[in-house]
Parts: sequence; C-alpha cells; structure tokens
Amino acid sequence: MLSRIAHKHVSLDIRPEQYDVVYQYLFEAIAEELSEVITPEIVDAWTEVYWLMAHALIKLESGLYSAAASDHPLAPWVVVAKEAAGIDAVTFTLEPADDTPVTPSLPGQYVSVTVRMPDGIHQVRQYSRSASAGTDTRVFTTRLDADGEVSPALHRDVQIGDQLILSNPCGDITLSTGDSPLVLASAGIGCTPSASILRSLADQGSRREVLVLHAESTLERWALRDQMLEDVALLEAAELELWLEVPSDGDEAHDGFMSLANVAIPENASVYLCGPLPFMRSLRSQALESGVPAERIHYEVFGPDLWLAGS
Repeated sequence: MLSRIAHKHVSLDIRPEQYDVVYQYLFEAIAEELSEVITPEIVDAWTEVYWLMAHALIKLESGLYSAAASDHPLAPWVVVAKEAAGIDAVTFTLEPADDTPVTPSLPGQYVSVTVRMPDGIHQVRQYSRSASAGTDTRVFTTRLDADGEVSPALHRDVQIGDQLILSNPCGDITLSTGDSPLVLASAGIGCTPSASILRSLADQGSRREVLVLHAESTLERWALRDQMLEDVALLEAAELELWLEVPSDGDEAHDGFMSLANVAIPENASVYLCGPLPFMRSLRSQALESGVPAERIHYEVFGPDLWLAGS
C-alpha cells in the first residue's frame, strides 16, 4: 500500500515539506472536530503514527525521484495525434515539447495529466499508458465521463498542437520479468494497461503464454479492440476471451459479466486486473478460489483502495 501511495505522490510532485503542511491542517481539524474527546495522549499517538508513515513515504518517494531521468518530474508534452477509440473514448499521442530528459516507462504504468479547465483552474488525473513503453512518445486513452470535469475538457478542448503537462511514468503494477504465463483481465477502459503490456510483449516477440480476458458492455465500446486483437494475433502463445453485456448477432463472445468458472488459468500464472472496483473484487476472489496465490494477483486502483486491508 505504501508503494502505491508513493507512486501516486510522485506523479503529483509531492515533496517532503508538504507533509508538514498536511500535518498542520489535519491535526487542527482533528482538534476542532474531536475537541470533546481528544486527549494529549491520543494526539501524541496519532502524531507518532503520522510521522512514521510520512517518513516511510518520503524515503520511497526520494528513491523514485532519484531514479528518474531528470529532476523535473513534470514536463510539457505536445499532442501530435488525437484519435477516436471505440464510440466514447479518445487516444492521445504526445511528444516532448522541450528538452527535458524523458524517463522510460514500464508496461502497465500511468502518467498524471494536467488539464486547464474552462474556468482557468488546472485539474490533474492519472491515465494508464495504452501503447508502447518507449521514451519518444506518451500514449494514453480516456473514456468520456459526461458527468465528469476532466475527460469532457480533454475530449472537447484539447487539440493537436496543444500542450499538456505530464508526469514521469509511475505505478508499481508492471509487467513481471521472466517467462511465466500471464492472465490480463480487464473491463471497460481498464483495458488500457492490458493493452500496454500486450504491445510490449508483441514488440519483444515474446513467447510467454498469455490469456487475455476482457469484459465490455458492447463490442463497439471496446476502446482498444483493434490494437489488442492485432497484438494477440502477433503473439504465438496468446489467446483472448471476450464477455459482452449486450452482444449482437455474430459476436464471438460470452454473454453477461466475466466469470472464471470455465476459464483454465495456466499454472504459475500471474494475474493482472484493471477495471471498476466491483469487477476487480469479484475477479480477485474467483482467482483465489481457483488456486492462484494472492501474491500473483496484481491490480490497479485509481481511487481509494478500500478493500486491500480486508482482502
């Protein structure tokens, strides 16, 4: 959990001095809201826990910053392509806008993207890389959330030639080394890290056994369908199974939600999950029941990981 938090902090350029600011206002709020029950002993205990965690995170974050190609974790990138992906997603391709050294990324990692909103405020969101892990481009795919703030601005306002501020690649859910089998299970726009991993394997000419599982509402909404199908075809030991909530005549897919009940998970496989939290919770439980050890199940949560402690 601390590693996951550290990566998220580095993607936002969080620095050690900001922990003092958080401590000040957090404990002022605690003192105000819990004034009737708080005691000096409780404050001292919480203070100790806060700084134990803070110093552990600062150490992890220092290592991540030091491993980067430059001491500038945020840099401008220019949009060189903007393409529709499915019926409600867009893939953005960017190249460096200046000479800031570029930190290579690993398959499965994400970048923070800073977007200027119509009112002038800057908002930051994290998006998984959705294509190759090279250093000369950044490629990410976003699905439109009509009720959101950032994806509508990205889809509507950001055009080819515009600049966005991107972070160095972050995230500790990355492709494992070696030749053991892989299971990539995704739902919806959660296919982006799976697509990145698949593209990396295809670029390498990998012979690893790969089982790709994807769930979508309709075939047309599958944002990275062409790319993923192409890369599965390029890999000699890759197979794909698809689940559609609303299949059409002729769709080669299972009906309904993804289930591992009739899926043969390869022995010693590492399982990667990405999608809505209920999907990952269900698939993780099913993978555990099928005999996959917990340490071989990896997942990416964009938001509070409320089920890690009790899983």
